[in-house]
Amino acid sequence: MAQQADTPRNQLYVNVFRLVITVRLMAVVITALFFAALGREEVAVLVFSALAMFACLLYLSFPSLLHPLRISYAYLAALFIVTVVVFEQRSIITALDAWRIDAGWIADFTTPNLNGINLRLALVVLVAWGYSWRRTMIYCLYVLVIELIALVVVSDAAVLDLASVRAPLINLTTGLVVGYVVSRLVQYQTQQQRELETAHTQLAQYAVTVEKLSISRERNRLARELHDTLAHTLSAATVKLNAIQVVWDANPTKARSMLMEVIAAMNEGMIEVRRALRDLRSTPLEDLGLRLALEQVAQSAAQRGSLRLDLDLPPTFDGLTPDDEQGIYRIMQEALENVVRHAQAEHLSVIALAEDMHYCFCIQDDGIGFDVKRTHSQSHFGLNGMIQRAILMGGDLHITSTPGAGTKVEFTVRKHS
Repeated sequence: MAQQADTPRNQLYVNVFRLVITVRLMAVVITALFFAALGREEVAVLVFSALAMFACLLYLSFPSLLHPLRISYAYLAALFIVTVVVFEQRSIITALDAWRIDAGWIADFTTPNLNGINLRLALVVLVAWGYSWRRTMIYCLYVLVIELIALVVVSDAAVLDLASVRAPLINLTTGLVVGYVVSRLVQYQTQQQRELETAHTQLAQYAVTVEKLSISRERNRLARELHDTLAHTLSAATVKLNAIQVVWDANPTKARSMLMEVIAAMNEGMIEVRRALRDLRSTPLEDLGLRLALEQVAQSAAQRGSLRLDLDLPPTFDGLTPDDEQGIYRIMQEALENVVRHAQAEHLSVIALAEDMHYCFCIQDDGIGFDVKRTHSQSHFGLNGMIQRAILMGGDLHITSTPGAGTKVEFTVRKHS
């Protein structure tokens, strides 16, 4: 199937063909003027040649005809017309001479010249470049027919012998071989271009998919952040306010005490929400990676709490999903924030060990400690959030603490193959 005329390759063909015809037309016109000044009889043939070239340029002005194969056919037809006209005029210059003067690429049928072969092969290459191998064969056979007709016109013999048709057959064979090679190269180039376009399309679709997954992951992260802070705060406050409403008349003192707990919980929840929003605006995990992000948050906590820090982290954290890394970072962040705000400690230890199947994390301080059971019964939002995050990652989290003996937070996260 022929390619469209407005493709870049065919447009290049048209431009090259137009340039060649224009240069040859200028050369023929200059030669005709020179011969006219000398009184040479070849002027008539040159005029016919110039008219043929001008007809080709006029032909190139119609967009619907700007196909490589049609252009070549038009040029050959113009040359044939020149041959017939010259033969009918019985000019001193034979029809074969007109072909030589005008086209150059038609070789001498008795002694082929290199210039003619090169120009003819150039046309074959252009046709094979713009069309399929089948169209190239048709073009080469068309050229063979024109050459044989020219031989009949020039010679007086009714039947051509083998020596006469030797050059056209050589030209046909050469054109077919060159055309086949060029067609195969063009076919391979077209296939590579299609594969490249397909790969580009797949890459664009993959980028869109990754972007959608990133947006979905970020939405899930925001949902967890709000659930761990605002949702817990509001749900606990709602339960206690309902309880206050029940006991208010019977035991006002207890109701006031419960109300103070609600106010304290709301204040703590507000602090947690603000911290969560601040953390959402900054993305050290995405910018630095898990190890550097953990190192940064540990050093920041030690600096804010004036703590001596012992930090031991593995060089890399392999086998973790982005959600796992996010969960580890948030648990570590919450644990260190509790140390700074409540522990009143002097020493802080942050250790992460890489085992065969999982990672072990430990955050320990020498602060005042607390009653773990009592804190759990009061629905401490930060501690419950850490436990839930560990469960979501398929791990577990344990908190060990007694008043006056410091606190240890240990949790494990399973590796993924």
